Amino acid sequence: MTVRMKTNLIIVGALVLGGACSFAAYQFSEMQASSPGDQEPARPKEAVRTFTDDTGHTLRLRVPVQRIVTCYAAFAQMIESLGREDALVGATREQAESRGITNVGTHMSPDFEAIVSCRPDLVIVSSHRKKAVSSLREMLGGTDSAVLAVHPETVNDTLDLVRKLGAITGKEKRSRRLVRKARERLEKVKSQVEAVPKRQRKEVFFEVRAAPSLLTCGTDSVAYNVMQLAGGRPVFRKAGSVVQIDVERVVHAQPDAYIQQVGVMNPDPVHPSEHAVVGELDCVREGRFVRIEEEQISRPGLQLISAVEKVYEFLYGDDEQRSSMTGRKSLNVGEE
Repeated sequence: MTVRMKTNLIIVGALVLGGACSFAAYQFSEMQASSPGDQEPARPKEAVRTFTDDTGHTLRLRVPVQRIVTCYAAFAQMIESLGREDALVGATREQAESRGITNVGTHMSPDFEAIVSCRPDLVIVSSHRKKAVSSLREMLGGTDSAVLAVHPETVNDTLDLVRKLGAITGKEKRSRRLVRKARERLEKVKSQVEAVPKRQRKEVFFEVRAAPSLLTCGTDSVAYNVMQLAGGRPVFRKAGSVVQIDVERVVHAQPDAYIQQVGVMNPDPVHPSEHAVVGELDCVREGRFVRIEEEQISRPGLQLISAVEKVYEFLYGDDEQRSSMTGRKSLNVGEE
């Protein structure tokens, strides 16, 4: 064999060996890139799963769902928290405008024609709106669109819904992580509450809407459950989402603390100290009063965890913590 032939063989061998090494390195880099912490496992395109909503209705959905319409702001925010805002094709008025998607009316009065025009795979609507649920199921019955009717009434129900939406949107891993962290924070507050003797637990009045048509929260509301988890005892315990109450009854109850929500249901409330009757409450005169944004404490969502923490601080924190909270015009408990 000539020297030239030997040289050529050596060059060819080096090229083959180098190519093999490069291919192996490429495969390794691909393996590394395909396993980030938040990446969801691949799911078959035709995967179908069964879900049950709060009305007992069973849905068979091809997941992950790609086109979603939400008829309540809280549901759209949950979808966003899971990182699937790309799936939102229709939402209630304010959210639709900010996202540049189809406006499907309001929580109270959904626009059925607009919903149908979105060609959704899934419509998420409050189970409290029974007529809307029935109408949507009738209108979409002959299509590929499904209706999920839900409305969490406790913080735990809210976390369960986050898990369910994670499964529906193909974000199970992320939803499990979010729920796990939320439960860890709730457990911390629970341990703090348990350290407070039951005789010293504070009675709280929660103002949903200001007098003269004074409303408070009922036992079937997330706001009621937030106060319970924070160690508070709502002074009125009646079924329903909201309950109308006489001002005189509030004064007679003499709650230890007063929380006033500010938002759609209570857009420009009078400060209790300026009310001729409510202003006579000891807790109001002594400054045991705070305002909280409605969407933070009365709307289901992951922000409820912050609400529990902040209400606990308001009720049982030291003087400095309470003064920093009550000194604000309104407490946004979604702030971190």
